[in-house]
Amino acid sequence: MLLICCGMPRSGSTLQFNIAWKTARAARTGDRVAWRSSDDWAHSDAELARLEAAPELHVIKMHFPPDNLRRLAETGGRVRFLYVHRDLLDVVYSMKTKFDFSISRALDRVGQALDAEDWLLSRPSEHVLVQDYTLLLNDLPEAVRQIATFSDAPLSETTVEEISRSLSIDSAYEKSRRKTPKFEHLRRKINRAMGRKIAFADDELMLHPNHVSEHRGQVGIGRAKLSPAEITTIENAFGTRISGPRHVG
Repeated sequence: MLLICCGMPRSGSTLQFNIAWKTARAARTGDRVAWRSSDDWAHSDAELARLEAAPELHVIKMHFPPDNLRRLAETGGRVRFLYVHRDLLDVVYSMKTKFDFSISRALDRVGQALDAEDWLLSRPSEHVLVQDYTLLLNDLPEAVRQIATFSDAPLSETTVEEISRSLSIDSAYEKSRRKTPKFEHLRRKINRAMGRKIAFADDELMLHPNHVSEHRGQVGIGRAKLSPAEITTIENAFGTRISGPRHVG
């Protein structure tokens, strides 16, 4: 069985992934799959089918489910998804500060995320767990409980608290600042321009250097820090969608 963690970029998707695999491992129902890009998975039909057919849970992280995975989900039934969304102004500001994205680059990335979101929200509700970023930030134990229930991985309250403590925003902040590569933004831009892959994340929690921002994921930071012109550009691009999907509570 597959559990695909495909939340919106810079919205707690890595946290969702870490909750999911830690939950599966604690309940002995499955484990994580080593990270690969959406493009890599787009050419892995046989492997996806094998993992989907297996009795244990395989937890995979990506942002944009490729067409072959969507077809598998639509025809197989043993594929579930975790999705987290965030105020789009905060997403764009986070992309600017973490990856040094231009506004146009950030808007393109958000547009890709919203295309994936539209498809996910069209899936049967029992196949997709949608969480708001504010839940992960403000009530992590409840987020863990929801994911455990959704993935059929029963946990004791003690284990819920242990997972929550290990993945807290303060813990992630400290871990993501233990190693800072020189010229990270420049190296990302050069490799992106040359079509090369570059990875700075650690192997266990997939935390990039400075993964958690100085403001520790503060809600509303985008409206406070983006310029009026930038906010207008984002509002013109996404309208009322900025604060969240209309039909998600």
